[in-house]
Amino acid sequence: MHRFISVCLIAAAAQLFAQSPCDNLNPGFQVTVVGHVAHFGGSDSPNQNYNWNFGDGTFGYGPQPVHTYTTPGTYTACLVVWAWDPQTQDSCAAHHCETVVIAGGGSPCDNLNANFEVSLDGSAATFHTPPTPDGQHYIWHFGDGSSGDSPEPTHTYSTPGTYTACLVVWAWNPQTQDTCYEDHCETVVIGGGGSPCDNLNAGFQVTVDGHVAHFGGSDSPNQHYNWNFGDGTFGDNAQPVHTYTNPGTYTACLVVWAWNPQTQDTCYEDHCETVVIGGGGSPCENLNAGFQVTVDGHVAHFGGSDSPNQHYNWNFGDGTFGDNAQPVHTYTNPGTYTACLVVWAWNPQTQDTCYEDHCETVVIGGGGSPCENLNAGFK
Repeated sequence: MHRFISVCLIAAAAQLFAQSPCDNLNPGFQVTVVGHVAHFGGSDSPNQNYNWNFGDGTFGYGPQPVHTYTTPGTYTACLVVWAWDPQTQDSCAAHHCETVVIAGGGSPCDNLNANFEVSLDGSAATFHTPPTPDGQHYIWHFGDGSSGDSPEPTHTYSTPGTYTACLVVWAWNPQTQDTCYEDHCETVVIGGGGSPCDNLNAGFQVTVDGHVAHFGGSDSPNQHYNWNFGDGTFGDNAQPVHTYTNPGTYTACLVVWAWNPQTQDTCYEDHCETVVIGGGGSPCENLNAGFQVTVDGHVAHFGGSDSPNQHYNWNFGDGTFGDNAQPVHTYTNPGTYTACLVVWAWNPQTQDTCYEDHCETVVIGGGGSPCENLNAGFK
């Protein structure tokens, strides 16, 4: 009886202290590459399991697999070694990773180079790039709204000007499963000149003959001209001739503009000059609302300035009005009245009216107001 119990205890102790399969997990491995074929070597135990991630999106099993990579590049291959532990009734694992270089080179992103040179033949530009490694792609933006994808394209510009040409060189990186790129830009001058904005000149001179004004200034086929003659009219010729309807002082302005293909926007310059028509300044300069009154009975004669470019508005003070320059007005009742005149004109320079006003006292019937002798006394 005692002998049987001792044997059982020894067997149980042996099982308890037996070595776990987790004790010797070893995920280390080495890689031998021949062309695109990688040979993976490491431990081999019947109690362990092997799960591989070859780094190119594929997986494998077994202790020492052989894997073929489709594309050159640098990959990270990883191994997970695991086993079932009967002592803990759970699994245990260890992992390890190694770099695998296929076709003797690193990532196609290592040698990206977007630099280029430009040679011109008239309006045709040829773009020269360094030798092209396999796996690299090209995207060109020629600066005039057009694009290309050749390694060394020739592009013809339709309009002279200064352009910014840019190249993007890109490749697919199998290691990161993403794209990589480099970019570079160069200035391309077509037609031997810079931007049409470089020589904008809005300065001009005016020669007046009566009511006719001759405007002289620059004239370029690549520039545009917008005139404001100051009298509410406009023009778009380089050197226009304009007839003003009325005498006066006007402010004529010119905007010279061009399209800039380099910035894909407009540029402009502006300038203004004073134009005097009819030998005089503004009709507002000589406004004079002063007047004198001569009374004959109930008839008042109003005398003052008289100009064809000015307008007259009278208030005779008795509720009546007039618009003649020197009116004659008959008052119905004797009394003292305040007559007022507003003289006004249209100013083409300011595109507004200007005015002056003046008032005088008018006594009708030889006396003052009929209120002066009012007497309410009685007997």
